[in-house]
Amino acid sequence: MSSQVGIPTAPGIGPNDQQKLSLDAIADHHHASRDQIAIAWLLHLAKHPGHSRPSSVAHLKENVDAARILLAAEEVDELTAIA
Repeated sequence: MSSQVGIPTAPGIGPNDQQKLSLDAIADHHHASRDQIAIAWLLHLAKHPGHSRPSSVAHLKENVDAARILLAAEEVDELTAIA
């Protein structure tokens, strides 16, 4: 099992092609990574966001940058639809 930005992944688990296209388009718009968009979306949905446990300073910085992303309503809807 590997991890990016503190999000565990394993072979066969991850976004499908359509999800990748949507995530990449939104990520490009915000000059962010797919993982940052996923974190921004989760933070948008959470009433009481929890905390992640980044494994490095670089991951912590990426998470903080993700928290600064303001997704448009259409982007939230698109991400929710493909989740």
